[in-house]
Amino acid sequence: MLVIEKIVDFNQFLSLEREWNTLEQKNPNVFLRHEWFKSWWMAYGNHKKLWILLVKENNELIGIAPLMLSKTLFRFFPVRRIEFIKNDESPRCDFLYKDREKTIKKIIDYLISYNKWDLVTLEGIPEDSKTPELLKRYCSERKLDILIKPSLNSPFLNINTDWKTFYKSKTQRFKKRLRYNKNKIKKLGQITIDHITNNNIEKALSEVFYIGHKSWKEQIKKSISSTNENKKFFFYLANEASLKEWLSLWILRIEGKPVAFEYHLKYKNIVHALRAEFDEHYEKYSPGSVLDAYIVEQLFSKNIKGYDMGGSADAYKTHWTSCLKLHVNVFIFNKKLYSKFIKSIESKMIPFLKKNRIVKTIRNYISRQG
Repeated sequence: MLVIEKIVDFNQFLSLEREWNTLEQKNPNVFLRHEWFKSWWMAYGNHKKLWILLVKENNELIGIAPLMLSKTLFRFFPVRRIEFIKNDESPRCDFLYKDREKTIKKIIDYLISYNKWDLVTLEGIPEDSKTPELLKRYCSERKLDILIKPSLNSPFLNINTDWKTFYKSKTQRFKKRLRYNKNKIKKLGQITIDHITNNNIEKALSEVFYIGHKSWKEQIKKSISSTNENKKFFFYLANEASLKEWLSLWILRIEGKPVAFEYHLKYKNIVHALRAEFDEHYEKYSPGSVLDAYIVEQLFSKNIKGYDMGGSADAYKTHWTSCLKLHVNVFIFNKKLYSKFIKSIESKMIPFLKKNRIVKTIRNYISRQG
């Protein structure tokens, strides 16, 4: 018999660590680890409510929906929203499961019976996961409206050869640019690169946050240190990850001064990039590119199977690889009239506005050329 248990208390969630991570091992994903959600909630959980669903069969845990509940605005309209425990710092998310079909079917049935929600948003689900397909099937069977939209395309470098062979495959133009950047930054003095995993974490993080404050992202409040919540999250995560030997911090220094960093997690021989920033004062010397090139070369000698570069398909990442990890966002709408109105906004008005904004931009460009 399948039953749902709902977790709304943080201490209850903490007590689940062993069971949670045992289930995560069925389909390993560092962003579904208990430690990840624990760090996230301690930093970003204010003004939100835990709403974790445990699916059990004959008292055995077979599925988890890592969800939270909030009253918020969606497209400028107030909604009661159920969503993954995530934000822009979370590269991806999904359900945890031993039996995915039973888990998703039971969760959809529970959502219908609970009914005190307007919208469910499940963002950043890997496209190659069967979760969107099953959500679509069970929502359709139960007459729930659902939208599935493309999300981030994240570059992923498969490491299945040696560095020399890989580097040889790159274009001459790309290799020339790498050499130019390395030679240019050397003119500033001694360049050192430190790799911190489990020692001097607090000192390393203070340097990381210092670089964040000097980054161009600080101007738009998007740096690793632009909010107390961000600093708490990356601090808590670093401490959890260092204990498990997942943490990987890289810091580039010029004459001893920290000017660029990358914050990674290494899990199951896959390296996941979470953050990369540099001191804007040194922008013309490309410290971020120099550090990234050094790291990529190092990964080829560290028994790493892949480098998940995270985020979107920026040019500096796609120079390294053309392989992309695709993601989707899933929107589920309640049967109530208000939810149907929200759905019409998302499915009709938003595409219309985006289309006309593009048309207007093209027209403005043509008029300027004329």
